[in-house]
Amino acid sequence: MKKLLLCTLFGLPLLLLPGAPAAADSPPPAAVNVVISDSGVNPPAVTILPGGSVTWINQGSNVHTASSIGGAPLPFNTGGMAPGQSVMFTFGIPGKYYYSSATDCLDGNNKPPFPCDISFLITVTSAEVVATSAAATAASLPPTWTPTATPVPANLPAPIAIVTITDQGISPATVTIALNGSVRWVNNGSTVHTATSPGTSTWMGFDTGGLAQGQLGNVGFSTPGTFTYTSAPDCLNGSSNPNFKCGPYTVIVSAVALPGPSTPPTPAPTPIPALAAPASNTTVTIDDVSGYQPSMLTIKAGQIVTWTNKGANVHTVSSNSGYIPAFDSGGLGGGQSFSVTFPIPGSYGYHSQTDVTYSNDAGCACVIPVYSFNGTINVTS
Repeated sequence: MKKLLLCTLFGLPLLLLPGAPAAADSPPPAAVNVVISDSGVNPPAVTILPGGSVTWINQGSNVHTASSIGGAPLPFNTGGMAPGQSVMFTFGIPGKYYYSSATDCLDGNNKPPFPCDISFLITVTSAEVVATSAAATAASLPPTWTPTATPVPANLPAPIAIVTITDQGISPATVTIALNGSVRWVNNGSTVHTATSPGTSTWMGFDTGGLAQGQLGNVGFSTPGTFTYTSAPDCLNGSSNPNFKCGPYTVIVSAVALPGPSTPPTPAPTPIPALAAPASNTTVTIDDVSGYQPSMLTIKAGQIVTWTNKGANVHTVSSNSGYIPAFDSGGLGGGQSFSVTFPIPGSYGYHSQTDVTYSNDAGCACVIPVYSFNGTINVTS
């Protein structure tokens, strides 16, 4: 199971929610879908509400991940997703979460056609932004149109149920939701608990993964039926916590789906935010012919750049004069690496001291070095 912030979810059956961009000046969605293929991520940037979720679906033929880079508010990693698999995370803390696929672009990987020269982005809005967007949307709607909804029968189950876990048990013991609805478990206890259904011969069950104090987990249900569950650390796999009431507890999923709202006027599409640093691949190779590849790299402050000598000759990574703090790898033989952390925004030029020629400068009547291998690290805030 994968866990993030105040959230955990990797349950089956998995509710797949629409992933279209929000309308201009409208509040962002609470949940989006993102498709990963062998050639990248679509959409490359999404915006969600605080507490909203992102579901990544691997539609490629290779294993991919969604792994945070560049100092996200809190790190996340889906782990390897095989073709056809999906993972959903809930994001509770506002901020910008840059990420890439570790199997394609991180830890020295660079697997075209996956675009390792950019990073992908999840923006989690603040409560103030959500309120402002909602007010702007209401003010911009044509006066002839008001939001309406299909009449909902009085006995139709709710789209979402909130369930509390304590160190003594789970409440309420039974909840009923509409088809394609979800259940959110919140651990108010002091120890780790889960909401776990072992499943049956025809259904794979679900598991929130371990929820620490204050954490929450969501599971979406796209199949009607009655599903029983309990807490694994307390009641399953040989565990028997005498202080915890093991249930079983029940989720009832109605066969009737919740009616959707009426359709507002079609707004202009939301532009995709510019994808800035951090870089997803911060590895630079050195060869005997071309020098540094790439010769220019843009990263986010705090990222680490690693140079690896792929050639047969000795090369160096030496900062140009005037940079504080200076850095110098010394001679790097074939296969050797050198790393530098760049905490301060700026542009850092460097060169290889072993790849040099000398020329006479008539202006100073001196000999000056001319370096054939040069590179630049641009560090953004």
